[in-house]
Amino acid sequence: MRAIRAVLLGTALGLSWAGSGILAADAPAGFRLVVSPNSNVTKLDRAEVARIFLRKQSRWRNGGDAVPVDQSARSPVRAAFSKEVLAVEGLGKISAVEGYWRQLIFTGRGTPPPVKDGDAEVLRYVASTPGAIGYVSESAELSGVKPVTLEN
Repeated sequence: MRAIRAVLLGTALGLSWAGSGILAADAPAGFRLVVSPNSNVTKLDRAEVARIFLRKQSRWRNGGDAVPVDQSARSPVRAAFSKEVLAVEGLGKISAVEGYWRQLIFTGRGTPPPVKDGDAEVLRYVASTPGAIGYVSESAELSGVKPVTLEN
């Protein structure tokens, strides 16, 4: 009887998991990095991008100002970006990034990048701000910005 219950329970759990769409629906969206149209940056490694977004690095290698812009903390694109890029600094979750900024703001040692509500706002900001860098969903149509290749 126990064996039958175990098999039925395992089957029920397997079916409910597979049919629920939890894994697919909760999987973070992909992202692409973009820079202002006047930038000569074509590729960046994850560590440098993380330093720029955490304001540990404020200038590009060529000397110009690096101006990051984030998406809303509710955005799946931001979750993907944090997981793939900010994780190199130990901040792979949005809650960890928010804690990082709370501490810096409280101690007067920094302010986070501006936050925009979606791809269109990020694209407008990056297109009109010299030295800007942002991220948008993989499906976003890039207009007025340059894509950047992300390397390890």
